[in-house]
Amino acid sequence: MRLTSFLLLAAIGFMPIQAAAFQDNAVKTLTEELKAHAPAKWDVRVRWRDGQLLASITPWPYQEAFQLWYDTNKLADTLTSLCPKKKPTGHAAAGLTSTS
Repeated sequence: MRLTSFLLLAAIGFMPIQAAAFQDNAVKTLTEELKAHAPAKWDVRVRWRDGQLLASITPWPYQEAFQLWYDTNKLADTLTSLCPKKKPTGHAAAGLTSTS
């Protein structure tokens, strides 16, 4: 009985460590993914805020940021291009298509 109680307490004690490791991994993964698609001079910062993963992307130099801010179409296209492309699933991933 005591051993079971001890194991239960030990397992509960490690849960916050596992949750923190998951959060750190999500931050690291998203940071790497965004930096892979962002121009070299841009600053990418990812963090948890109020239970949500938040990414801040700052174009450098300021002149480029200024130009993007006032050209909303180019800004939207540029930020969209930073997002990873959706990977095909199911039949599309296998190269199968419908013949109907």
